[in-house]
Amino acid sequence: MMSFPKLQTMIIFALSIPTVACHDYTLHSFEPTNEGAEAQLDLNTPSLDFGIVDSEVGATRSFEIKNIGKADLEIEGLILDGEDAASFILMGSNTGFVLPAGASQEIEILMYGSEKVDMFAQAIIFSNDRLNPVETVSLFGESAIPDLDILPNPLNMGEGYIGCDTSSDVILQNNGTKELIIHNIVHSNEAFSVIDQPTLPVALEPGAFTSITLQFSPEQEEQVAGLLTVESNDPRENGVQTAAQFGSGKIIDEHIETWENPIDPPTDIIFSVDLSCSMQEDAAQLASNFDQFINELSNYSNNWQIIVANHDSGCNNSGILTPQTPNYQDKFFNAVTDINQRGSYTERLLTIVRNAVDKTDPTECNANFLRPEAMLHVVMLSDEPERSSGSKLNLVNQIAAKKGDINYLRMSAIAGMVPSSTCGTAWSGTGYWDAVNATSGVFLDFCSNWSSPSNLELLAETSVLIETYPLEEPAIEDTISVFINESSISAGWYFDEELNAVVFDEDVIQEGDSVSFEYGERAVCDPL
Repeated sequence: MMSFPKLQTMIIFALSIPTVACHDYTLHSFEPTNEGAEAQLDLNTPSLDFGIVDSEVGATRSFEIKNIGKADLEIEGLILDGEDAASFILMGSNTGFVLPAGASQEIEILMYGSEKVDMFAQAIIFSNDRLNPVETVSLFGESAIPDLDILPNPLNMGEGYIGCDTSSDVILQNNGTKELIIHNIVHSNEAFSVIDQPTLPVALEPGAFTSITLQFSPEQEEQVAGLLTVESNDPRENGVQTAAQFGSGKIIDEHIETWENPIDPPTDIIFSVDLSCSMQEDAAQLASNFDQFINELSNYSNNWQIIVANHDSGCNNSGILTPQTPNYQDKFFNAVTDINQRGSYTERLLTIVRNAVDKTDPTECNANFLRPEAMLHVVMLSDEPERSSGSKLNLVNQIAAKKGDINYLRMSAIAGMVPSSTCGTAWSGTGYWDAVNATSGVFLDFCSNWSSPSNLELLAETSVLIETYPLEEPAIEDTISVFINESSISAGWYFDEELNAVVFDEDVIQEGDSVSFEYGERAVCDPL
């Protein structure tokens, strides 16, 4: 038998192992790998800054894709993505290509401006780079546009007393990269007003600002809101930017006031007539219709006193006529038509009437005529303008001062219509028109049928009924409630802010009526 060396025996044994079946071990075979034979993408920059870009010109930037691997680099896709991707454009058609080992490709991107200042997007590259199949390049820039910012927005102007004003500054700032030009500034709510602003148009360089002052004048307790609107060359929203403001008011106090209208109310009436030659027939016409006037007056009151004052001094030439005066109709006729009373003031009836009320103190010629509790009604007749020297309203105020309360003074006139007379027999009754309007009297057109029963009734009613009721405290119009004999009424009256009074239409108030007003007081504050 042949023998083998021990080494050979061992090799044979080792080689024989694979022939042995075994379920406890599994053997794998690996092919050797060569990392250097793969594609590898390299970017020369992680981001592109386009700077400030004019929308009419645009700006381009580029980045480089390079294959630093050993195999072909396949660019499978190249897209733009992100919030503002629409403002970037990939130039050329290099969205898919192959780069051999060591080759490179420049990618060019165009950015153009938009209505937004800060622009952000990204370029995304898909490739066969096994380790980094997706790469990104950040894209950013600024649009060269004006950008108006209104601060603060919204603005709370707080709660203030109705009648008082509060103010606050609002900043208009250019946060853009191009000159901002502001053309117009308005507010939508009358409770807010712009009380101070730069002269428009105003130009603001990037980063610059200007300010305006808003005033809030509350008129109601509920919160109100409004919009400040600024028009400029900011391209957003067609150049119209808005900011909101809000605030509310509160009432400083509330009041209830009541007036009791007397039955058979007292009234003191002065007739004063222009006695120039052209007026003789008209004076006679007034005298002839006196009975009708008294008949109408008696429907409202039999507690009347009447004087005729035509003389320059204001002294009456009729005596004080009352329902108890014997033959008062004849005395009135003679006094009105007595041309001996004609003086240099005959076309200055406001002066004559002022003199008449001045002479009502004891021992004077018209003593005992002016009664404190009575309505004073002055009726003037002239075919000329009122020719008193100085201010006509000053004369009215002097008469009211003597009376003691302008609410108990009515001045009516029969004169040529204002602003132009309607006939050739009378001049426009300027001056008389002012006195009538200042005292809620009656103006009858001299050229009309002024002595008609309806006109005489109107004069009689004006002699006794109060239609204007002044309120003791400054009133907030929207808070006023009106009651007649404890019944609420919403029509037939209006609030005169200048007079701080409730004014009724004709025939709403009757003698004996109780009139009440409930209202909120308007605060009186120091001006800003």
